[in-house]
Amino acid sequence: MRKYLVFDCINTDTLAFNQGEIISADKSYNLFTPEDDGIEDNITNEDEEQILKLFMNSEGSRLLLSKLEISQNPFRAFSVRKPIDENPKHSDIDLILCEPELPQFSIGFQCKRLKIVSLNEGEDEINKLPDIKKAVTQANKQRENLGFHRNYLIIISEIFGRKFTSENTLFRKARPDTRQKIYDFPQRESLHDDVGIIFVEIGQPTGKSFRKQRNICIRIDKEASRLDQTPNLTHRVRELMRFNGFTP
Repeated sequence: MRKYLVFDCINTDTLAFNQGEIISADKSYNLFTPEDDGIEDNITNEDEEQILKLFMNSEGSRLLLSKLEISQNPFRAFSVRKPIDENPKHSDIDLILCEPELPQFSIGFQCKRLKIVSLNEGEDEINKLPDIKKAVTQANKQRENLGFHRNYLIIISEIFGRKFTSENTLFRKARPDTRQKIYDFPQRESLHDDVGIIFVEIGQPTGKSFRKQRNICIRIDKEASRLDQTPNLTHRVRELMRFNGFTP
């Protein structure tokens, strides 16, 4: 049976005005245009922590938080080790989210980024796809060794679509065959049944900086099981929150 992958998307663009410049109702201002004068930066150069922070500080985080059924202002911590996990052989928890007053319902995320570059009108280059195997292992260990209330693997695709010129900038997202390869990521069948899966795409459709113009799409493909978090882990989450200035 054919399965349709439905993503929720937000497209943003910005205009810069000089100080004191008067915005006229009689003048037109162009947004989401395909023209660019070069490459300001390249989204595929962002590392995992940078792209995760960019996403969580963007308009796309509203989609995620809404789908996770938590408030728009949760406690959040990136690249966490102590005091949550004292074992030096374990990987960082890439992101922890919870309501400030409900540390017993924490959500832990393992993140893996992919780099997607449009080579021409019909072909993408996908980098780092085999590396998802390591993220699957990390997500499984997080579930077994820590056991947050909810555990997720989040796969973030950084898409540089400047050469995808046949499409309007609003639609310069991952092509269907590219999405299928990511959806069928290596070791998917080995992921723990309790661990959820989230796909995020952050696209830079032109040479304009992705900090000014971007396409963000998100799909929660599999909901995480809701577990009884141990009192010990809840205590450590409280410690982390206090360290970051929260008082649960």
